Amino acid sequence: MSGRRVALLLGLAAVVAMALGLVALPRLVELPRVRALIAGETSRLLDRRVAFERLDLALFPLPSVVLTRLEVANAEGFSREPFLEVREARVRVRLLPLLLGRLEFGEVTLVQPWVLLERSGRGTWNLPAPGGGRPLPAAPLVAISRVALSDGSLTYRELGPDLTPVATYTVDRIDLGLRDLGWTTPLHIEGEARFAAGGVAVRFRGEAGPLSTVVRGLGELPLKADIRVAVEGWEGLPPLGALAVSGRGEGQLRLAGRLAHLSGGGRLDFPRLVLSREQPACPPPRGRSLVLDEVRLPVTVAESRLLANPVTLGVGGGRIAGELSLGWEGNDPVFRITGLVVRAVAAERLLVDYLCQPYAVTGPIDLTGEFSARGLGEAFWQSARGSGRLEVGPGRVVGPAALSLFTEVARVGGAIYSILNVDLPLSLFASPLEFKRLSASWRIEDGRVSTRDLRYRSRLMRIGGVGSYGLLDRRLDFDLAVETGRTAYTVKVGGTADQPTFRPIPRSILKGATDLLRRLLEGLPGRE
Repeated sequence: MSGRRVALLLGLAAVVAMALGLVALPRLVELPRVRALIAGETSRLLDRRVAFERLDLALFPLPSVVLTRLEVANAEGFSREPFLEVREARVRVRLLPLLLGRLEFGEVTLVQPWVLLERSGRGTWNLPAPGGGRPLPAAPLVAISRVALSDGSLTYRELGPDLTPVATYTVDRIDLGLRDLGWTTPLHIEGEARFAAGGVAVRFRGEAGPLSTVVRGLGELPLKADIRVAVEGWEGLPPLGALAVSGRGEGQLRLAGRLAHLSGGGRLDFPRLVLSREQPACPPPRGRSLVLDEVRLPVTVAESRLLANPVTLGVGGGRIAGELSLGWEGNDPVFRITGLVVRAVAAERLLVDYLCQPYAVTGPIDLTGEFSARGLGEAFWQSARGSGRLEVGPGRVVGPAALSLFTEVARVGGAIYSILNVDLPLSLFASPLEFKRLSASWRIEDGRVSTRDLRYRSRLMRIGGVGSYGLLDRRLDFDLAVETGRTAYTVKVGGTADQPTFRPIPRSILKGATDLLRRLLEGLPGRE
């Protein structure tokens, strides 16, 4: 008999055996037994309640057990939603072992899985502990060769003390493959994902485990990962309040360690980013944008902290550089920037065109300092700390509220010196005011920005000032020493940024400015 005929007969025999296996499959597979085996084994391994609505047997395209609406319960002390939901799970049945009387599973495919990852106010995670946290968890009874996730999503939540979400982030369109699954050997991971509502593609590969080393939770899982990020003209990600971000860029990050304590580094580069948002304070069109050029982020990850040193970017024709740090203390994010240097950034690009600030000025901005804050929302501004120095100019005062402030300051002076020949018509303050220099040291503490050496110099007047501004309540508390030609007086500015109040300081009428304000004025160059 020729080799070709032998091969043909063997192939025919294999097809017949497979056909017989498929015909006999419903009789060989006891669905109640399989249901109990899968539910019991996964519950044992994850130490969580596992349930599903239905279990069916599918013959095509490959013999499989199909589970519908699979759910893995969340941990106690977290939200009531499941830790894992899967629309459909297909578990392939190995045909040859089945014909020999053994039930073995092959590849598992999870269709549209959704994972809810939560971090409580105490800093604990809702990750399951394989084997219920036993020191030496038992190996699984069911051997699985590969797990594939299709069109999955992951939601990450920070929870407050009453389990209400403080912050929520979502990654979707996750396709993930796990192979070489074993209890005492590392498993290999390869996949990709995209962020919700954006064009940020993340591709990753690495290895995790072995699971036998995990005792108290998946946060102990050893992990090595090589992550590549491609930004492809995305918009609206990340959602920072009403802020949308768009642009193009790429980066790479290598991480290693335990899942809850990874370290590593890499780099993210964005030739151009555009920040966009609706600005209620702006005249139409209220949608405004700010362009950032050549954004460079050398990234280091170390013990739950992300460092970028140094960050450099271009904006408004100038450059900004500094060292960024983002970490966690308990349940609160902690943000720090040190070595901040701003050079020749056009104030009009930021304050006029983008923010439409009522106290806007134009001219090049130079700034140095450091800043830190903790928490989100009001807690962020209340905890803010920092100090530095600011210089602007030459430029113009253009914001309507700023022009109104100068008008009222001049009006106070006009009232004080009404018996003198004061040549300072208020009509001058109805249009932009040119100035030579505006400077101040600044300090942020307890929700307020303060200065002890505000100086302003223009052709019309010189001003020196001390005071503070509330970041949350927007309250003003400034003493301004003003000199216009032959007159000098001191004004108390109070109220809020929206409704400031102005009154003369009586002592200044009788005895002149206080020593501090006098020194500030004396430190200003004379008019030109």
